[in-house]
Amino acid sequence: MVAWITVIHQIGGESVAYLAGVLRVGFGTYFEASMLAGLLCIAAALMVVFVGTGRRASRWPAAAPKGHVER
Repeated sequence: MVAWITVIHQIGGESVAYLAGVLRVGFGTYFEASMLAGLLCIAAALMVVFVGTGRRASRWPAAAPKGHVER
């Protein structure tokens, strides 16, 4: 599993570097690429804030009825 995470990370890094080059050639500056990177960082930060929110299953099972003995 760790190898696949590394591969995906490398592909993502290569893609972003290529896109930055394309934006540099198209606009003549890296400003657009850095603004896009900043927006993606903000989006990732917002996703992290919401990780784990929402409905969750109860961590603890419901209490057994009074007088019930587990065997």
